[in-house]
Amino acid sequence: MAVVMFVGEICCMIAYLVILLFQRYRWKKRHANDGPLANGVFDVDSNMKRASELSECSKRESVMTDQSGLDVRSCDTCVSQIPTIPRFNWFLFAAPALCDVIATSVQYVGLVLTSASSYQMLRGAVIIFTGLLSMIFLRMRLEAFRWVGMVSVVIGLAVVGVSDVLFSKRKDSAGSSTTTDIIVGDALVVVAQVVVAIQMVVEQKLLAGVDVPALFAVGLEGIFGFVILTIAMIPMYFIHVPSMFSDSPENRLEDALDAFWEMSQSGQLVGSLCLTVVSIAFFNFSGISVTKYMSATTRMVLDSIRTIIIWALSIPLFDTEFISQQIIGFVFLVLGMFIYNDILFMPYIRTTKLYARFFPKSATRTAGGDVS
Repeated sequence: MAVVMFVGEICCMIAYLVILLFQRYRWKKRHANDGPLANGVFDVDSNMKRASELSECSKRESVMTDQSGLDVRSCDTCVSQIPTIPRFNWFLFAAPALCDVIATSVQYVGLVLTSASSYQMLRGAVIIFTGLLSMIFLRMRLEAFRWVGMVSVVIGLAVVGVSDVLFSKRKDSAGSSTTTDIIVGDALVVVAQVVVAIQMVVEQKLLAGVDVPALFAVGLEGIFGFVILTIAMIPMYFIHVPSMFSDSPENRLEDALDAFWEMSQSGQLVGSLCLTVVSIAFFNFSGISVTKYMSATTRMVLDSIRTIIIWALSIPLFDTEFISQQIIGFVFLVLGMFIYNDILFMPYIRTTKLYARFFPKSATRTAGGDVS
């Protein structure tokens, strides 16, 4: 599944290259008579803004004559740069790709041992670890309301995890080992969020110093992740683990040969994997688009809605057990995420006279200015 996920991310690179080729074609057509091409880096993600600038430039461009007698077209915002792939050390993205490999693999193992609803909720722990690591490595300061949000997330995680163990009826019918599976699965999902947080901090550090289109960055991580995981699957084939961590007949940590055999025997399995690739590609592309053209806050709200949809559909379609106590945990999780991302309470509090009296400088500051 992790390999399939990286294939989906590689599709983002394919989409980037298709857009790049299309823009190169349009650029050459537009600048066919403008003289030699100038080398430069073009951000594919800014195509809408760029098209607007070019349209505006064409209205007010003027023709001047330089010292050699050639026509030179001048414009304040339009610079003759042919769209090209960004030039920088691509191997910088091998580090976050490695984190992605570890986190995704551990998460999928945890997903096998726990329910889809618990898995989706426990992923909210990434806020806690990201905040703490940002303080340590990025020297960022967390405001008081972000700590309140993190505490709310911790309470929600505790409620979800405890209710999954104490109130689940699966242990009565399947024996005590099922309870152990749930505990281990939930723990693995939470541990994976530590690695995800490390990945986010590394990505933020890299993107702060490198001007790279988001689609291109996702595609690079997909390529590096695919290569790393493909190589890692060779030694993983020879590692034997307890039966709870592997459905392989020989309890191998990763049995790629058995996976290919199952795919050859089941067209439905191949179809579901293909849909997964498409889903991952569109998920990354839409996530980037929402963040770029709307806001990261909107993306977070939509992600919370995704959790609700997965939880609601997993109960009737996949016979997932409904644990009413998890609703309380989910409310605390969403509440904590909204508070941490400066959606609830603080935007209203900043508009009050009492807040302006005690925090005059903070009242005029842009919300969430310290932490991205």
